[in-house]
Amino acid sequence: MAFVVISILCMFAVYLQALSTGMPIKRWLGLALFTGPAALVLFRVHYRRAWMRRCANLVMWKA
Repeated sequence: MAFVVISILCMFAVYLQALSTGMPIKRWLGLALFTGPAALVLFRVHYRRAWMRRCANLVMWKA
C-alpha cells in the first residue's frame, strides 16, 4: 500500500517536471507509476543527456 502512495506522489512530481521541461508527459507518468521514485532519477538523467546532446553542437572548439 505504501508503494502505491509513493508512486502516486512521484507521478505528480514527474508530471510537474515534464510539464515545465517540455518532455513527453504520458511516457514519464507511466514510468513513474511502475518504478516509483526511481523515475525521478531517470527523468533527470534523461533530461541532462538530451540537453548535453542538443548543446554540444552549439560549441565551437578552436585549436
